[in-house]
Amino acid sequence: TEFPLNYGACSSGITTIETLEDGPPSTDLTYVLEGAQYAVTFAVALDEEKIIDFLSKRDREGHQKDITMASTQATGIAGQLAAFIRQFGHDAVAVVSNEVYRNDYAGQVQKQYPDISHRYLAVRGGIGWFGFSGNVLTPEHGPNVQFASVVTSAKLNATEPLMAEDSYCKDCQACQASCPS
Repeated sequence: TEFPLNYGACSSGITTIETLEDGPPSTDLTYVLEGAQYAVTFAVALDEEKIIDFLSKRDREGHQKDITMASTQATGIAGQLAAFIRQFGHDAVAVVSNEVYRNDYAGQVQKQYPDISHRYLAVRGGIGWFGFSGNVLTPEHGPNVQFASVVTSAKLNATEPLMAEDSYCKDCQACQASCPS
């Protein structure tokens, strides 16, 4: 879990096929790498000042650029980590931060699932909790992060999920109250 942190991630966790057992199809690590047993998932923080400026309608472009930069950084960290793992003779695949979907149901948008759900892996790997909105909330940055993962055959030790009772997303539903949709 240290590698992503050394490259700029704010948190990192590890899942295994055992810890993901009975998860949804998008937690099947073998979908992206045959024989995969492990995944490293990590978060890159967004600039919270840019988010405030966006929500205040002062600067939309700054937040959009920040999301793009965080996604690019997360994808780059994943690529570096996958290359590092391959140097030791293990298979490893970097899973892009965003906008990658399975083509099992071409043309059916409602059935487009991610190759790997970074969110599910992040929650199971101890990076955060699912909030009422479905977003993953991290202890340090709330939902203001971008995730990426590396799926590998390298033997790694799973990290424990965060305790549900420690989650700060209880019943306030501020996300629902502030969301026009």
